[in-house]
Amino acid sequence: MSYTPFDKPIESIDVADLKVLLDRKVSEGYFVEFKSDFPSNEKIAHAVVAFANTVGGWLIVGVKTNKHNEAEEICGFGLTACHDPTALVRDVIRNHIDPIPLFASRVIELGGGKAVFLLEVPEGQDTPFITKNGRIYRRISDSKEPIAEANRHGLDELIARGKEYNRVFKKFCEDERPAYRDDPGWINLYLVPYPSGAINIASEMYPDDYIAKHLALCANPSLDGESKSGFGYVRFGVGQHHHLSVVFRDVTSLRTATKSSALEFFAYGAGKLFIPVYGQEIVEFIKRFDDGSANASRLSKDTIVRHLDDYPDTGIAWLRFFDFSETMISIGAMLNNYRMLLGSKNLAGEFRLAVEIRNVSRFVPFIDTDEWAEFVSKCGLPSFQHEDAKLFMKGKYLISLENPWESWKLMGEWLAQAFGLPVQLGKSACLRGYEQVVDRMASSTRPA
Repeated sequence: MSYTPFDKPIESIDVADLKVLLDRKVSEGYFVEFKSDFPSNEKIAHAVVAFANTVGGWLIVGVKTNKHNEAEEICGFGLTACHDPTALVRDVIRNHIDPIPLFASRVIELGGGKAVFLLEVPEGQDTPFITKNGRIYRRISDSKEPIAEANRHGLDELIARGKEYNRVFKKFCEDERPAYRDDPGWINLYLVPYPSGAINIASEMYPDDYIAKHLALCANPSLDGESKSGFGYVRFGVGQHHHLSVVFRDVTSLRTATKSSALEFFAYGAGKLFIPVYGQEIVEFIKRFDDGSANASRLSKDTIVRHLDDYPDTGIAWLRFFDFSETMISIGAMLNNYRMLLGSKNLAGEFRLAVEIRNVSRFVPFIDTDEWAEFVSKCGLPSFQHEDAKLFMKGKYLISLENPWESWKLMGEWLAQAFGLPVQLGKSACLRGYEQVVDRMASSTRPA
């Protein structure tokens, strides 16, 4: 557990609690740094990086110290010169530190235009953290200032801690559900808030009506044409609590033993999204053009028909075709469910993403566009040549969920490449999928 000079969490600290700093003669050093007034942006960044790279700590602005570096006076800083310290420090951290560490802050007004600013940096983060000038800082022994790291062993230790953070993330990215012989293919999305610990909604997850409320909400699809997030939601039929998570599944109560679309949502904001992919032999897949269930472009239909001439040649017979745009629609709807569970206040941050593709060997992605047909005529049918694969976004390449269209399109591009398609066709599949949703919702509201 991270050190705290107070007896309560940062969000509960008030003016009276500041007296603890004087009564306990809290001194600067390994866990605490005092400033009587706001330091420069560079010094703020150095202090935060040093705490994040060590064992966490507190930067407290508005406190004077004595010659022993102990808290001596709650002097406060002037709000006139720094009217929004929270925004100032947030911008400094975002613009001067890589990667962005987890932190919490609080402004306590003293009256008379004075205030104290508290910044808490927890331990156990994705080290090493680096400042804008390329330096790595740590807290050393009882030093009251951050020290630039110049020791090879110290750097190795920080890197090892960062690798452990990544190991935990990779362990999270596992489908622990049992595998069955008749399983479809799967595209599984694993999303974890970054930095770790940024979200904690455990208290919101366990009221008696939590599951019922969300099942009711996802039963009402909606269309938002401006942001292109209009896939509605996966209409989950069953939900149940697990330890520190809630699982929603797209089945009825009478078919709970069946594997289906599912979303496991964790108390710290992480999510496991399971989307099935159903492949068909070419002779079955092509029926969609004859029974009116698909409205294919002329070129894409002709391309499929031309390959049918090779059936039952062993090569084409082993392939399984699936509608890539339909799959992207399912992913878009599932992301909407996840965003709804997170709540709007938790969408501003970034998320680490991994994609797992399972049981889709020899699956061919079909897109109902002329561009797909032209690509196939030049390069041949693309197909997934592995049984399973995991794709991890690395480094600073994180995903934002604030704009659902952008995050969905990014996944479309990523998955297109995984299935042997160029990035541009991933974008095309997303647009085609959105057009299909618009057409369906328009026809469902059209008078009979």
